[in-house]
Amino acid sequence: MTGRPPRLALWIINRTLPATLAADVAGDLEERWRKDERGPRWWAAWRMLGLATAIGSQGVRERGRAGVNGWRPGGVMSSLAAVRFDIRFAVRLLVRAPLSTAAIVTTLALGIGATVSLFAVTHAWLLRPLPFADPDRLVAVWETIPSASIFENTPAPVVVEHWRARAGSFEHLTPLTVGTVNLTGLERPLRLRTLRVAPELLSVLGRQPLLGRDLIPDDARGPQAEVALVSHRFWREEFGEAHDIVGRRLRLDGRSIEIVGVVPADVRLFGFDPDLWMPLAWTPELRASESRMLWVIGRLRSGVDPAVASAELDRLALDRSGNGTGGRAVDLQEQTVGPIAGDVVLLLGASGLVLLIACANVASLTLAQMIARRRELVTRAALGASRLRIARQVLIEGVVVSLAGGLGGLLLAAWMSRTLAAAVPGSAVLGPVDVWNSAVSGFAVAISLLTACLAGFIPTWQATTGAAAAALRDGARGATGSRQWTLRGLVVIEVALALVLLVATGLVLRSFQHLRQIDLGFRADGLVVAEVPRPADDRHPQFFADLEQALVARGAEGVAMSQGLPLLAVGAFGSRFLVEGTDADAGVLAYWRVVNGQYYSTLGIPIQAGRAFTRADAAGATPVAIVSESFARRAWPDADPIGRRIGWGTLETPLTVVGVAGDVRHSPTQAPGPHVYMPYTQVTSRMPDQIAMRSALPPAPAIDLLRQVVVALDPDQPVSRISTGDDLVSRALGRPRFQLALFTAFATVAITLAVVGLYGVLSFLVAERRREVGIRLALGATPASIRRLWLRQSLVMTGAGLVLGLAASWAGGRLVGGLLTGVTPADQATHAGAVALIVLTAAVASLGPAYRAARVDPIVTLSAD
Repeated sequence: MTGRPPRLALWIINRTLPATLAADVAGDLEERWRKDERGPRWWAAWRMLGLATAIGSQGVRERGRAGVNGWRPGGVMSSLAAVRFDIRFAVRLLVRAPLSTAAIVTTLALGIGATVSLFAVTHAWLLRPLPFADPDRLVAVWETIPSASIFENTPAPVVVEHWRARAGSFEHLTPLTVGTVNLTGLERPLRLRTLRVAPELLSVLGRQPLLGRDLIPDDARGPQAEVALVSHRFWREEFGEAHDIVGRRLRLDGRSIEIVGVVPADVRLFGFDPDLWMPLAWTPELRASESRMLWVIGRLRSGVDPAVASAELDRLALDRSGNGTGGRAVDLQEQTVGPIAGDVVLLLGASGLVLLIACANVASLTLAQMIARRRELVTRAALGASRLRIARQVLIEGVVVSLAGGLGGLLLAAWMSRTLAAAVPGSAVLGPVDVWNSAVSGFAVAISLLTACLAGFIPTWQATTGAAAAALRDGARGATGSRQWTLRGLVVIEVALALVLLVATGLVLRSFQHLRQIDLGFRADGLVVAEVPRPADDRHPQFFADLEQALVARGAEGVAMSQGLPLLAVGAFGSRFLVEGTDADAGVLAYWRVVNGQYYSTLGIPIQAGRAFTRADAAGATPVAIVSESFARRAWPDADPIGRRIGWGTLETPLTVVGVAGDVRHSPTQAPGPHVYMPYTQVTSRMPDQIAMRSALPPAPAIDLLRQVVVALDPDQPVSRISTGDDLVSRALGRPRFQLALFTAFATVAITLAVVGLYGVLSFLVAERRREVGIRLALGATPASIRRLWLRQSLVMTGAGLVLGLAASWAGGRLVGGLLTGVTPADQATHAGAVALIVLTAAVASLGPAYRAARVDPIVTLSAD
């Protein structure tokens, strides 16, 4: 393509520009035309026409007709056309600088992606209402024991019956309880988790089965359930979502059960996702039971607040027993997401800090570009463009790049949200997380526009301040002092925010290290743990005795059997144990477990006084028990507990204490509580369902050994949830490990962005001040002194950011206090380590610009000037 630009473009220039400027603009267009000689003629013509129209109509013509600061909407170009031109111009600028554009878009994508992914999790689990009818009226109902600081205790059936008969705040009070059954008759025996519910539960929730029918009162008439609903997950995993599932029969604990329906996938209660929903027979015997075993869901009457219902439950408890118990109604949404709500909100705040750092980083990059484009901006102003016109152009450029970063962030959030949801302990029962919905997508757009405003405010302000003459004068010498200080201020903000996240990460790390070093009270190494439950029949005791003997004969060093091993909540029940010789209303609230004689030696739990269980503690012998140290301290603070007697709910059949065992933590984050252990040979109503085998074999052969022995004793007996003792400890630390991983990721991104921002600003300032550096070198400064000068400037910016960051860390340390164990938010070692890390990384990031400044050739620099 040769020759002159299209005549139409030249005609527009001559018609819209004064004669004094027309020749210059035409020459510029001819030069651009020659540069585009490889492109198609129509594209070059279109570009020339658009540029000529923009310069002519929005520059000189606006100035001549409407004044310097005016803009006439009805002029040569309409406002919409002007915006379209600004967008096209912004896109062309971004394409011409691919590296800086990629850096800005990537930075924004990281910040927006982290924030949007956490918002998606927050929306799915905390903000989205439960999928039930009138979910704000659904509550979880608990028994409280304020004297023992217990505010969510499972009530006994007799208590629930008392509430149901007298509580006027509720339309319904629906009990349910968990359990397990053995499934046989398929390819392999399975252990299934059950939720036994009152038949009206789904109707109370306002839901219906996905397939089949709901449970009805007639299903709960007999002592044994004959029908069941299957969960959506179990239906999918075991039956491939077969639509003929209704009417099939399962063999559970030796009985035939008919499947009558499928529970919808989104119906989950108390963070529990069972395999089967079975009817709970509310028999007179069950209604009179004092065993604290029920979960309760209530539907409040219209207009009743949970606090009012809780006060009524307290009054009913006082009228019934007066023994210091009460009741509490908790919003079901809060009950479902409560354990993770604090973590999610805190992590959302951390992602917000990352986004602010990204905004500051983008603002510094954009401001550096504005300084580099100062001649262009001043020329626009000289041609008549108002400050508002220039501000609009700069803001549109920021919006375009922010929307590009927002799109990248949304794509990144789609992956991050799934990863986050899968990593949250217990998240499987909280429902899926989806970013492709109107709420999350709208949030992504809103956060992108907000980011454009935050990141573009300072560059826009700097681009539209000051007189044109001053800007032209500064253009020959470099960036003005105010703009340099603005760049430095943005780096200070980045460093401060990065320090806040780094300190929070350090505190969570110290807390995690402390948790890993806590003595759990037993030895987890060398253990293989599994569930080996048996149906309740007369073969119970003999099966477990044979299993213990067979495993020891095959080389096991020890076999522990219990209804609830350490770090496993399944099988852990709490009751009040009365102490002989004290007030009948007093007692010790403790967890109880049935165990075998090798339980303590296998797990490495020391017997501090007395003895362990022996074969002599059989059925028909004197009922005995072993108590934990914490139980002994509470019951007999100044006496020997051996030989003392305690009552399990009553003193009619007391248990004689024969030993005191060491305290065992059943959660690394909680102090050990009182425990009572009883031999399973004497408590036939409750049998062990978990086994821990200690073996010198590696885990895989040890697991195979356990399976072989169980199958040899009973081919229909399932062995489920097999793991090692180390796996138990790892799962118990899952939540703090997740918190640490997220904070580490955010802190890594934050410190990376801060270091990149520092490096970029220093590199830009070195380029802007080459003339000054050349003069310094010409006047006798040494390269070493130049390097020290730039390193000192870097450390000054870093130090100012550290001062602000330390103040913010001390002020906001309480926000992470709930996540910490064994360390305080004001931990000096953590703050010192975070400061040292940032100083070190800032110094390393400053070396490149400092050495580049020291290599400036003063002769070349001054001659160029």
